[in-house]
Amino acid sequence: MIFPSYQENFIQNFSIPLPKISKSVSQIATLIDSDDASIIEYPHYCCVMHKARRLAFYSACNIDGGSIGDVDRSGDFKPEARIESSFQTGNEFYEGRNDIFDKGHLTKYEDVMWGTNSASELKKLGDITFRFPNCVPQHQTFNRGMWSSLEKYILDQETDKLNLRICLFTGPLLQQSDPVLIEKINGKSYKVPVLFWKVIIYSQNNKLYGVGFIMSQKTLVKQSGLVKSNRVMEIITRAMRNIDQPAFMDYKHNHPYQARVELIQQLTGIKFRYKNITFPFKDSKPKELVFEEVDIIRPRSFDDAGHGETGIQNARSKYVFKNMKLS
Repeated sequence: MIFPSYQENFIQNFSIPLPKISKSVSQIATLIDSDDASIIEYPHYCCVMHKARRLAFYSACNIDGGSIGDVDRSGDFKPEARIESSFQTGNEFYEGRNDIFDKGHLTKYEDVMWGTNSASELKKLGDITFRFPNCVPQHQTFNRGMWSSLEKYILDQETDKLNLRICLFTGPLLQQSDPVLIEKINGKSYKVPVLFWKVIIYSQNNKLYGVGFIMSQKTLVKQSGLVKSNRVMEIITRAMRNIDQPAFMDYKHNHPYQARVELIQQLTGIKFRYKNITFPFKDSKPKELVFEEVDIIRPRSFDDAGHGETGIQNARSKYVFKNMKLS
């Protein structure tokens, strides 16, 4: 079966085109066989890469909450042959550091597993998320903890439970002030992203809504002992924010925050081009999401149990955030 990549008309009666990158345009990686094509298409999702940072600007996917399947998770990340290897962060980053950094998915393995009842087809869909353009270095505590909680909340407690069709965009916030690995890799310096964001577009009662989230691994990365602070760029960036960028919270730990989509656009330089959309979250500053409860429900996979629960073979966690503004 052939599955389409990201579709802008996925949500009925609305068009959700891929966002436009307005910052670092010269750093958009193009496909090897093209002078201008930059979208790396996969079934149900796609990525656009930043050449110098060797990470994605964003990964975009469609999720059909009415037909999500269940297949055990397995696999390892592979290079993408359609773009230069020098534009990808591969195994060389993680070797010797995999006790600290996970190969974190942007588009989640389970996000693309829908549209078929065939277990083998679902497995193939999930496997194709294991590509380095869809991968970012994430501290294990961050990746397996509250970031995972937020991912599961979006998929299980909103999209799946309410049978929503959503467009989900995820990416690292690629800042000049990001800390740098102390040890060079093959003679190259690597910056580690410390902020990540998500934007969810969905429809309810024939109205289009957009919500955003930001989360930090800054403290965890600094405490790893593997990076050095980019203090000069931190000072410059802070000064620039005082002039022409919005003030936002100093994310001191690895909790997720709900944030205005407009703020995420301004920080990332990625513009979402949607008409007649409502943004329920209006606060000028991002708001920390409070973790309320955990219930044990049916598994989607053994490895998906979450940080601190990997020994629970036949259980999966339900995460609830009591102060989230979705509509």
